[in-house]
Amino acid sequence: MEGIRLPTTLKDCGATPAHLDKMIRAAKNPQLKMKLNQMPVPMDVERGDIDRLIRPTLEAAFSGDFEVIPKIDI
Repeated sequence: MEGIRLPTTLKDCGATPAHLDKMIRAAKNPQLKMKLNQMPVPMDVERGDIDRLIRPTLEAAFSGDFEVIPKIDI
């Protein structure tokens, strides 16, 4: 029986590194500040949480290498 061959990474779906940069810039949008603060793990752009937490998570989704996802204490 042959597999379905669904994409398993953002890269497989056609995303590029430029798309990842665009996602990071969007996450840093000041209009999202309240939403980021209300997440289960509150994030603060000024504290560097986007680059520290979201960027590596998106890179993991892009590459499929889940080892780069940062561990967080909750």
